[in-house]
Amino acid sequence: VDTERARELLADLPFDGTPLADPAPLLGCFGLEPASAVLPDAVPLVLRLVQDPAVGPLLSLRLGGPVADLLADPLTRTVPLTDADAAELVQGIRGAALLSGRDTAALEGLVHRLGRLGEDLPEVAEVVLDPVLVGTSGAVVGGPGATVTVRLLPPGLDPERLARRLPGDPDLHLR
Repeated sequence: VDTERARELLADLPFDGTPLADPAPLLGCFGLEPASAVLPDAVPLVLRLVQDPAVGPLLSLRLGGPVADLLADPLTRTVPLTDADAAELVQGIRGAALLSGRDTAALEGLVHRLGRLGEDLPEVAEVVLDPVLVGTSGAVVGGPGATVTVRLLPPGLDPERLARRLPGDPDLHLR
């Protein structure tokens, strides 16, 4: 992970909420650069990071591909993640049985790296990695026809400066 280089790259980018034209250099600082090759017999997933003003960075994972897009049933966790959290996220998605015999440890590594990006760079509003391909000997971002999106927060919306609180009556949370 090269957070310092990522911050240098961010210094030259527009913070207007539009997707970055070329997110590969920024993602590469966290080992998330899109791959050019496809893994044989890979299972496609969608991995997403979003900055939530109430709780901070959130990671979600779901099956990918056209049929799974109809289900759109992601599992979401707050960042930072422990190893147990990452494993639970991977094993808890609908259709996790499709990952049997696949390199889920490599997938968990990608989940951790995207979580680290969310922690280290709160000015990144959203990252969508579609697909993340999980094969028998690795997990990669992308491949031909991949959609890799990175959006930066517009000026004045630094999530680190926003108050974080649970919704509802605070007295009910303290019982």
